[in-house]
Amino acid sequence: MNIKIVRQPLFFLLTYLKSNSLQQHQVASFGVSQTRVSRLTTALLGVLN
Repeated sequence: MNIKIVRQPLFFLLTYLKSNSLQQHQVASFGVSQTRVSRLTTALLGVLN
């Protein structure tokens, strides 16, 4: 697996967790919609667990 493919979702999830789960922080930082942030974090947290 390409490390760049792994790093981006991992970075996204770690910044989400560090910012105390503030989705607006992710929206501003990554330039995606709140709906997209919600879907991504749900999916990534599911994989992490």
